[in-house]
Formats: sequence, C-alpha cells, structure tokens
Amino acid sequence: MHIRPYILEKHSVYPKALLEDGDFFGVQKTIHEDLDPRLVAEVDRESDLTAYSGYVAMELWADDDDIPTGARVEVLFSERKGIAAILYDHPKISDAFIEWVFCTSPDDALTEWKRKVRWPLIETSRGPVEIIGEAHT
Repeated sequence: MHIRPYILEKHSVYPKALLEDGDFFGVQKTIHEDLDPRLVAEVDRESDLTAYSGYVAMELWADDDDIPTGARVEVLFSERKGIAAILYDHPKISDAFIEWVFCTSPDDALTEWKRKVRWPLIETSRGPVEIIGEAHT
C-alpha cells in the first residue's frame, strides 16, 4: 500500500524500498499475546480503554490477491468507545507506526485507517479518487 508521505514523516519512518500497491481484505480476530507489544503499550499509555479486542490482517498484492506483500496491520478495537489503534508494519519501511481512528467495527477501522493513510492513485481538485474494480469513488 502506498502511504501518504506526511504520515511516514510524522512517525519518523521512511521507506527502505518502493512500497507495493496492495490492499487488506478483512481482519481476523486474534489473542492479545499475538499482537505487537508496542500496540498494546500505546493503547495502555494513550487511552483509558479497558475492554478491547485484537485483530490482524495481511496485505495482498493489488494485482494478485493470493500473494502477500509482507505488510501487516494489527488492530485493537473498542466497541464501547468506537475507536481503534492500528499498527502498520512492512519490511520495506524503517519501523512500524500506529494511527488511531474512530470506527464502528474492526472492518470499519481498517476502512477508516486506509482512508486516512493511503496515498490515492489519483488526486483531483475535489479530493482523492480510488480506483476500485471498474468504478471509482
């Protein structure tokens, strides 16, 4: 996935190589012990969340949805608060980074996170345009 440069700069992260154009297709529930400790520490430090669920998703190539790019997101989602912390890690960036989004579900968290951090394929005067299949939004 192409990440907006200012998002990487904000987290003092830089690409080590060109990032692939990929996408995430849903999240899978996981136990907290399988999540990156940096994500759990961020949630403990930056919020008053006491009940949250963990999820993961792997990024797949945009051109071939059977091949992983190596990127991974981990999500800690609070249904009660309607917020999620999302950690993005990719072998082609210098470090993982965490962003927060308001959402109604783990899948919605992934959608909102992509809207926030993804560098769009086309940018117009009316905002970003993502090409999805035969249509655009």
